[in-house]
Amino acid sequence: MSGPISLQGGCEHLEPAIPIDRRLLELVGAARPLVAVLPLAASRRTRARVAQLARDHWAGIGAAALIAGLPTQTLCESMESIERADVIVLPGGHPRKLMNALGASPLLERIRERWHEGCGLSGSSAGAMCLFERQLRLYPPNPLRLEPGFGLLSRFVAAPHFDRLRARHWAPWFARLLGGRGVLGLDESTGLVGHPGDLGVVGQGAVTVIETGVTNIYSPGEQVAILLPQPTRTLQARQVAGRNTAS
Repeated sequence: MSGPISLQGGCEHLEPAIPIDRRLLELVGAARPLVAVLPLAASRRTRARVAQLARDHWAGIGAAALIAGLPTQTLCESMESIERADVIVLPGGHPRKLMNALGASPLLERIRERWHEGCGLSGSSAGAMCLFERQLRLYPPNPLRLEPGFGLLSRFVAAPHFDRLRARHWAPWFARLLGGRGVLGLDESTGLVGHPGDLGVVGQGAVTVIETGVTNIYSPGEQVAILLPQPTRTLQARQVAGRNTAS
């Protein structure tokens, strides 16, 4: 059985995210949890600050953060952090930076395997978007076009910062263009936490689910009545091949 997952709408590693990450640690159940943080969606200018913020945040809730995936580290060093981790975290930033850094790396396949072995997995903003089969392109040209993601989850497209972007006004219309996929709207400082078939809302905002023309809004403390299926290995292999060809 896959480990627990946390999908956050942004503002990770800040005070409002504490209950979200505490809930994830509860589900993992490690006595002295280690958290591998891969700040690969951040720019070079902000990466050190993002890493330090992560260290301070996880230390404050009883975990130790290991920073992994940086260009200054060897593949073996980053792989060791992932092997040791009880939770693996993909913070926010720019989705394309994250895809370019991790999409063709052996780290991604090991992250997938660790999650399937029971390790916790957390993605916020760009990190949450990239965990799905498809993600929304955010910038011109062709904004809001669907592009490949990492393919660990399927059926939905993640839409972080849902409240700040006032997405409830346009997302129901846009959902009709997604080829049968639903929209998973994640407000900032809000997480959808649990196992893929047993998910609850934690944090300050709401989770909006738009599927088959129906919109449901879930508040903190409520269970979200959806499944987040994992694609078949065949489909995952095709996606990886497509990303490698495109690069």
